Amino acid sequence: MSALRLAAAAVLICSFAQAGAVDDFSISEKIKKSHPRITWTKQRQERLNELRGKSKELSAMYHGALRQAENMLDLSPVEEKKIGRRLLSKSRETIERVLYPALCYRITGQKRFLESAEAAMLNAAGFKSWNPSHFLDVGEMSCALGFGLDWLYNDLPEDSRKIIADAIIEKGLKPSLKGKHWWARANMNWNQVCNGGLTIGALAVYERAPEIAGEVVKRAVKNIPPSMEVYEPNGSYPEGPGYWKYGTSYNVIFLDALQTALGTDFGLSEMEGFSKTGEFYSFATGLSGRYFNYSDGGSGRNFTPAAFWLAGRYDKPSWTAHEIDEIAHFAKGDFSGTPHGRFFPLSLLWAEEDMLKNHSNTSENEYFSKGINPIAIFRTKHFYLGLKGGTPSANHAHMDAGSFVLDTEGVRWVADLGSQSYHGLEKRGIKLWQGSQNGQRWTIFRLNNYSHNTLVVDGKLQRVKGFASVGKPSPNSRLAAQTDLSEIYEGQLKSAIRKAELVGRNAVIKDSLSAGDKDRTVRWAFMTKADIEISGSSAILKRKGQELKFKAISDSFVPKLEIYSAKGPREYDAENKGAKMLGFKFELKSGEKAQLKAVFTKN
Repeated sequence: MSALRLAAAAVLICSFAQAGAVDDFSISEKIKKSHPRITWTKQRQERLNELRGKSKELSAMYHGALRQAENMLDLSPVEEKKIGRRLLSKSRETIERVLYPALCYRITGQKRFLESAEAAMLNAAGFKSWNPSHFLDVGEMSCALGFGLDWLYNDLPEDSRKIIADAIIEKGLKPSLKGKHWWARANMNWNQVCNGGLTIGALAVYERAPEIAGEVVKRAVKNIPPSMEVYEPNGSYPEGPGYWKYGTSYNVIFLDALQTALGTDFGLSEMEGFSKTGEFYSFATGLSGRYFNYSDGGSGRNFTPAAFWLAGRYDKPSWTAHEIDEIAHFAKGDFSGTPHGRFFPLSLLWAEEDMLKNHSNTSENEYFSKGINPIAIFRTKHFYLGLKGGTPSANHAHMDAGSFVLDTEGVRWVADLGSQSYHGLEKRGIKLWQGSQNGQRWTIFRLNNYSHNTLVVDGKLQRVKGFASVGKPSPNSRLAAQTDLSEIYEGQLKSAIRKAELVGRNAVIKDSLSAGDKDRTVRWAFMTKADIEISGSSAILKRKGQELKFKAISDSFVPKLEIYSAKGPREYDAENKGAKMLGFKFELKSGEKAQLKAVFTKN
């Protein structure tokens, strides 16, 4: 822990130095005077034009973007309508309506795309507000109009430029400077999204409101470090890969905008953890094509433009391997209406030739992270296994310490259900963000340990303030990790150690438990969507034409497998169609210890 504190202190010193540097920095002296100045550069345009002719992958990406831009030409305007307390979906849709046609206009010169993007921006500029009560909405809308205004500046009529710029200033920048905002220096995605999106808007309108825009940019550079420190020491993201996409996408957009508009990112991209985060993301997708999801993130994966920026900035072309695999499906799918498809056009500007090759990796490998939500991931030709440690007290966290996911090629056998719709729960008056030990957050089945692939002791919740470390069982061990869950089950078990490893065609979970001074009832279980055939302590799992054998073993009793419902006990819990839990219960007497082993075997 002392080493972590020293590392954090070093970063804080670096952050303060950066803060002083930006206070002394004259944006007016460095900002590119002409448009476009944000992300779009002459060098990138030339590279894009060259690669379109020689790379079938980039050609597919371009035609995918062109198809989406054409599909948007006849759509009705985005409606100013909140869903619950959020305008967020409208902000995101506006980004799509601007970026796709703006990109295609700059490539083709076709006025229909210019007019489409202009109409989308004028429509959003006409909204009464961008909903500053939920500032993510403002950050994303500022991003949308900032990109569009900058990229199309020289071809927009002056009256349109003025309307769009005034909207960015009055509905984006000025509200962000009124009062104090908790997100401004938060160590989570809100910081990245709000500061990042507002910076895009500020750089686009700098000549029209230099003092206001300059204040917004300087505030962002000073305050974004805490949200980047969470990637330390080696790149993982506490909120899981789904929220990684959200926060990191805006973080790289922010850094890239500083570099292209000002010629510097003030050293922020050199922060150690952030410079390694592409490796975390490349490991976060399993053999099933789904994320090792934890916390509030879901397992569904889609194309991630940020991977191209990270691959270029840190010279790691293999970090785009999953994106290249997905390009083959572009002709079939509509990838714009996804949470991060709105930034797809940026990938064409960030893509370089060596990123567009097949970088498939069939060797055995492993990834360990530290930080507030440490994980371990192992990959072989047979299995993908992810083990989660950490704490329920982290941002967007679940009671999932000790949980794991397991894949074979094309199939997820052991799953995490992810979060439940925020809006649906908030609409019912559920205090979703009340995360104290007795907070209402933990009444939600998908969020507590009852639904996760971990232990439930005496029907109780995991301890919110507990922390589970993750590391190697021994210095020389390969494809193995263990997590100490003793703090998580403090007051329930004297000690709890879980070990996960891959051995040939077997994936093995081993638990070493001690009851302490009271008798305990323990449930061991995992979530799956497979069909199950039980025979005593063994089972056959069947899914998508494949089979996986499962066996539960103990040194002190014979486990009797059962199927448990995946539907929570409360009327507001999600139904979780097709899901079920397979596991067993056992008694652990006072002073007793138990060794458990669960073995998954691939035929």
